[in-house]
Amino acid sequence: MTQAQTKAIMQRYWAGDRSVLAEDVVFTDVATGERHEGRDAVVAMLDAFYGEAFDVRPDDAREIVGEGSAAYEATLVGRHVGDCDGVAATGKHVSLPLCVTYRVGDAGILEGRVYFLTEVFRRQVAD
Repeated sequence: MTQAQTKAIMQRYWAGDRSVLAEDVVFTDVATGERHEGRDAVVAMLDAFYGEAFDVRPDDAREIVGEGSAAYEATLVGRHVGDCDGVAATGKHVSLPLCVTYRVGDAGILEGRVYFLTEVFRRQVAD
């Protein structure tokens, strides 16, 4: 997988095209070990995070793309609007650091390793 091929896949993904996820993609939350296996499970997890738990936009996003690998780092800024990690919606403003590394192959995105600091989220929405 060349850097140009990897970049083309990742740009589609970062623009919202979930079809570039391989059928057998696996996303792992590095902090908890929780795994989401298969395109449908990963899409459901992404929809729950970005569409249900948070109304956020990336700030100061950085993308790095190599041959068959990529990384995305940003601060997600917005509101906590739904359940996340057992915490019901607070409506509070959040600024959440996020980093995801990706492994990419001919079938698309094969793996995502998510670095999300739940304790930062919990501190920001605490009473």
